[in-house]
Amino acid sequence: MILTRARHGVTGFIMVYAPVPEDPRLPPVLINMFSETQTRPSPAMREAMASAEVGDEQMGADPTVNALCERVANLLGKESAVFMPSGTICNVAATLTAGLATRFSRMKPLTS
Repeated sequence: MILTRARHGVTGFIMVYAPVPEDPRLPPVLINMFSETQTRPSPAMREAMASAEVGDEQMGADPTVNALCERVANLLGKESAVFMPSGTICNVAATLTAGLATRFSRMKPLTS
């Protein structure tokens, strides 16, 4: 896996995630993770959003979100994926996860 910042024209930097492909002969999959505000939806993207089948994502009943999570997990070679609708939520989850990992790594084992 490669996580890097790369120069992106005159707009600044982009953050790129490139998981190592299963077949080394294939090029890596590059994913721009810098900001969801850099992409403006095309008419086809807007149509896809408007016609998407929807459900309660928080209850696991949104087939479009479920398909997206399954697709991303497969692309990245992971068991599962989670949908986070904003960069803020992603940052909070990452911060909490890192904090919990640090906290648990400092804990002493219980003795009887």
